[in-house]
Formats: sequence, structure tokens, C-alpha cells
Amino acid sequence: YFRMLDFARPYAFKLLVVAVCFALAGALEVASLGQVQQVLDHGFLNADPVAARGVLIHVALTVVGIMALKGFFSYFADVLNNGVSNALVVDVRGRVFDHYTRLPLSFHSHQRLGQMVSRLGYDAAYMQTGISDVVGRVFGSGLRIVFLVAYIFYLNWHLALQVIVIFPLAMGPLYFFGRKIRRYASRDQERMADLSSLAQEVLAGIRVVAAFAREDHERARFRVVLKNHYHAVMQKLRMAALSSPVMEVIGAVGIALMIYLAGSQVVDKAMTFGAFGSLMVATFSLYPHFKSLNGVNVNIQNAIAAGTRVFEVLDTPVAIADKPGAKTLKAPKRKLSFEHVTFAYGGGHAVLKDVSFELKAGQRLALVGPSGAGKSTLADLLPRFQDVSAGSVRWDGTDVRDASLESLRGQIGVVTQETFLFNDSIAANIAYGRPDASRAEVEEAAKAANAHAFVMEQAQGYDTLIGERGVRLSGGQRQRLAIARAILKNPPVLILDEATSALDTQSERLVQQALERLMRKRTTLVIAHRLSTVRHADEILVLDKGQVAQRGKHAELLKQGGLYARLYRMQFADRKPRGKK
Repeated sequence: YFRMLDFARPYAFKLLVVAVCFALAGALEVASLGQVQQVLDHGFLNADPVAARGVLIHVALTVVGIMALKGFFSYFADVLNNGVSNALVVDVRGRVFDHYTRLPLSFHSHQRLGQMVSRLGYDAAYMQTGISDVVGRVFGSGLRIVFLVAYIFYLNWHLALQVIVIFPLAMGPLYFFGRKIRRYASRDQERMADLSSLAQEVLAGIRVVAAFAREDHERARFRVVLKNHYHAVMQKLRMAALSSPVMEVIGAVGIALMIYLAGSQVVDKAMTFGAFGSLMVATFSLYPHFKSLNGVNVNIQNAIAAGTRVFEVLDTPVAIADKPGAKTLKAPKRKLSFEHVTFAYGGGHAVLKDVSFELKAGQRLALVGPSGAGKSTLADLLPRFQDVSAGSVRWDGTDVRDASLESLRGQIGVVTQETFLFNDSIAANIAYGRPDASRAEVEEAAKAANAHAFVMEQAQGYDTLIGERGVRLSGGQRQRLAIARAILKNPPVLILDEATSALDTQSERLVQQALERLMRKRTTLVIAHRLSTVRHADEILVLDKGQVAQRGKHAELLKQGGLYARLYRMQFADRKPRGKK
């Protein structure tokens, strides 16, 4: 919890002002209680009616002045505290989001999107409440309790000492309820994350759900998760509801004890009626502030449960980051080399084993092989989406781990089979890698990618919004926009990861033409499932079970036989020469 409070450190001065304002408001509240004794002893019990009326007028005006001033300080403290509170949640969400973007792709591949979004929204909001409650209620109610207790001691310290022994009894229930509420709050937040994950998953895949007529199944699944969340919330709320009356009973015992002991002193003429009245008002004034602090405990437990989940993210190490004094890379002039590269996810089974090859500047190298051979993993090592477990990847002799990520990835363009487009305009998606590009440059890139014609058919042309993940476009259109995006970035090194494998024949032809323009005079690493697309590569590497099984040009590999020839025959076995049966 104190670690969460570190988020408040930049606002220390504002919080100090808040504390001072709450302290002044608390002091003024106690000052107003002192007027009760004046009314009773010197007003109602005054034998002189004129003097008594003067006391009443004086007290009335004094109370109005005191409460107006108290209201000013309370208002200023609340506004300032709310400002700090909302700034805190912005900081928490910003920190978490920044950390998400720095974590390696392996982290994101093992996390559910809904879980991550839940930490940004639900958990961060609970942290905000827990932190702002300490500032608001603890300073506001806590300081008032201190002043009120001090005032009670001032009126009759012997009596106050006899009554105050009741309050340590509240610590036991407070601790018990705190532990229970925290546990149930953690369960509530986990179920909410499940809810968010399932909703995002089903809505993102609604076409598949509809295609397989699984709407009823998904609705039933969602209701199960809803019910689990409901039960988790109710467990927490029942425990929070139980804590309130228990704490109220303890407070009532203290008040009853004060009434009896103070009343006895009035009967014995050891205390004036005015002092008794003022003491009672002060004692009853403690009650709502103690109740408020019990509510703080509930919110703190929620915040601790949420903070635990948030810090799990923030404590995940950024495995791929710039070293001190990282080098700035420029376009490769000689070669890119993979030297005895071995890679395993999370220290498990090796996906790549002692892979070595060179890609000379300006050349085109193709990676082929059966699914699961390690082709995409090998390509991910060049832009450092993953880091090698052993060996090295070198850029003109420089280990890419010694280079800055910005300069490394700034030199590389990536076009994959699963094209991701943002819910923005066509122009904005093409210019994503170069947001300062002019409209003329965007259109030129689209023409080179065979995309200009279909873009101009859209209602708003380049300003057309394409929907979530480009859902309003066909697969071939999305792919050509991705190529246009890479063309506009104009990188010296390209990674093409099965960029045409999911397209129909006509779309593939258009995309392949665009790719040929894109690859011209660039150092290119091509991952291909369709072997027809790699015939003209300068070198082909055949991967099998994480190792290089064969290497050479297309014709050489066919003559050698082996895995490449088998894969080629499998793809073209059903294609007969024209005119033959």
C-alpha cells in the first residue's frame, strides 16, 4: 500500500495544502462546539434575560462565521484533493500502458487482452479510490477525530481516559474485516478481468461465432462468467456491510460509557450542564468520522488487491531494452548475419538450434519449411521482437543487442500475413510509420502498392475510416495498405512473413506486383509458404525442426531432392501441364 502511495509523491506540496485546509476545517468545527457550552451555561442558565439574549446573538453570529470559514477550507481541500486524485489515476494508467509497450512480444502472446485492459481501467480506478481516500477521508475525518478527542480531553481528561480504552477493541475487527475484504476484492477483480476478456474475445470473433451458429453457446458462457463475477462482488459487499454495524456497535459502547460517566458527574455537581452538553456533542460528532474511517479501510483493501495486480505488470522486467551507450545503426552496407543462433521460449525447448547464415546487403533470402520449423521466430530475432538465447544476430558486424531499438527498427519494414490496421482513415494507416508525410507521398505509396484504385472507389477516398482492424476492407485490400505503409516508410531492410499466403489468386497477383516494387534494391528476408513466390530469391534456406536442412537456389534445391523437393512436389502435384490429361 505504501508503494501505491509513492504515486502521490509528485503532488506532495498540494497534499500538504490539502492537509492544512482539512486541519483548519477540523479546528473550526471543534471551535463551533465550544459555543454549545456558552449557550447552555451563559445563555439558557443566565438569570439576566438581556445578558442571555446577548450571549445567544453573539453565539449565533460566531457559529455562522465559523461554519462559513470551515466551508471555504473544506471546499478548497476537496477540489484540490479531487484534482490530485484524478491526476494519480492518469499517472497509474500511463505507467502501466508505457510498460505494456516496452514488454517483449512473448509477454503479450501469453496474456489475455481483457486482463490487460482490466488493469488499465478497473484496477487503476480502485487504486485511485484507495489513494484519494487516504488523502481525503484520513486527513478530513482523521484530523477531526484528533481535534475532537483533544477537545474532550480539554473538557475532562479524567473522563476521557476512562472512555478511550474502548477504542483499541476496534482494532481486532478492523484487521479481520480488512483481510477478508482484500481477499474477496482480489477475487472480484479477477472475475471482472475474466468478464472483460471473454467479451472482447467473442465480439472480436463475432463473424466466426455467427458462421458456426454458436451465439447461444457464447451467451451461456458469458452468463456463467457474469454469475461468477456477481458472486465475487456480493461476497465482498456482504463482508463490507457486516463491518459497518460491528464498528458502529463498538462506537456506541464508547458513547454509552461517556453518557453514563459524564451524566454521573453532572448529577454529582462535578460538571456543569454546559460542559456536559458540549462533551456530548463532541462525542456524538466522533461517530460519523469513525464510520467514515471504516469505509476507508474497505477502499484500502480494494486498492491493495488492485495494486497487487498492477504491480505484477510493472514488476515484469523489460527484457528487451537499450543498453547504456547503445549504438545508432544505419542502412546495412555489407551484410546481416545470424551466427550460431539458438532460441527457446521462456527457457523451454529450443525452437532454433545453432542456425547460421548471411544475408548480403541488397539481396533477397527466403526461409521455407514446414509449419513449426521456426521461420517466423528466426525473422523476429532481427528487429529484436525476441532476443537470442545463444549466438548473435549482427548488422554489419554490430550485435543488434548493442544497438538502439529505435535505430534498429527504424531501418526495418515488416509486412505479415495477419495485417493489422487501426480504426482510422486510410491515409493515417498508410502514414503510420511517417506521420509527417504529405498527401502526395501517401498517394504515391498507395499507387506503388496497387492500392490507389480501390482507395479512390471509397466514399471519402483517403479520408475513409476503415473500421476496427480494417474490417470494412477485403484481405487483399488490407494487405496492399500494409505494403503501402512499408513503401512510405522506405526502410532499407524488409521482412515479409507469408505476406500473400491468405489471398485469392487475383489479390495475390496484385500484392505480389506491389511486393516486387517494394523489394527492389532492398535487403529482404522472405518467409514463404507458397514456394512459387521464392523462385527468384538469391538464396533459399530450408528449415526443419529449428535447424537449416538445406540451402541454395531454387533449381539447385530441386536437383538435390530432400525436403525442399518434397514440399515443392506436394504443392504442385495437382497441377498438370496444359493440353495433357
